[in-house]
Amino acid sequence: MEMSPTKSPSMFAMQTGAEWHRRRKGTAPAFSQTHIRRMNQVAVKHTEKWLKEILTPMVQNNESFDVVKELLKVVLRAF
Repeated sequence: MEMSPTKSPSMFAMQTGAEWHRRRKGTAPAFSQTHIRRMNQVAVKHTEKWLKEILTPMVQNNESFDVVKELLKVVLRAF
């Protein structure tokens, strides 16, 4: 069974059982429609800002960039 950084079994490696059910029930609210909608709104807002303030000027100046680094910046700023 896969272990998490806290040294307890990862719920994603558990197949069945009371412990899996307890952990699944505890994480379920984070994936409700309301939370997913909110996360999508935040992601769109930060992506549009990045496009306008960062990517567009880079493209206009014919600059190269590391896509992975730039997208990590977007994600880390958003959350």
